[in-house]
Amino acid sequence: MYTLADSAAGWFGPALVGVIGFAGLVFVIVLVEALALRGLKWGSFRLSFVDSLMINVTSAAIGVVLFALFAPALNLGVAPLLLLLGALTVLIEGGMLTRLKRHPLRQTWIAAVVINAASYAFLFAFVLYVLIG
Repeated sequence: MYTLADSAAGWFGPALVGVIGFAGLVFVIVLVEALALRGLKWGSFRLSFVDSLMINVTSAAIGVVLFALFAPALNLGVAPLLLLLGALTVLIEGGMLTRLKRHPLRQTWIAAVVINAASYAFLFAFVLYVLIG
């Protein structure tokens, strides 16, 4: 006898692996950006980690929604898409860091560019590794 649970098993396993993989990737990016913020004398490692976690969860949520809505229509390659998403991420995270008012505006936006350059370099290397194998 065929049940709904039988059909759900076909997509649940890969979906769960995808969600866990995405969460792991976001955690590594949060860690990379927290270390970059700490290196830029943003504050203690704890403060840098909390700020990085907050801005990355928000920008990841916005990025997933925008990617789902617009990426198929853009029909870009991997590198141009990562550049576009990187610029959008700098704007989102820079705006969030600005709202925290922890540092002067110039230092805040330099931090936003540097941390995202570090995380997107990691992300680009990760994507190349996955695509090239």
